[in-house]
Amino acid sequence: MTVAEMERALADAVRASHPECEGFLAVFVERVVPPWPDAANWAVKGIKFGKADRDRCGSVLSDLVAARQQEVDLSG
Repeated sequence: MTVAEMERALADAVRASHPECEGFLAVFVERVVPPWPDAANWAVKGIKFGKADRDRCGSVLSDLVAARQQEVDLSG
């Protein structure tokens, strides 16, 4: 998966999670050097909430990122 694909997938999943998150704009992801071999090679660099509810959408995004970091390695 590429960085752009991950950003799009996370943003789409947040928007679809709840009506209060429909105004969510974007997630910015960056590749990182993992501190240990099994760690994720990416992290969230920034978030644009737009008119979405920050608390609800931030919580959803946090859960999504935790799950995806265990499943997905990013390619170049």
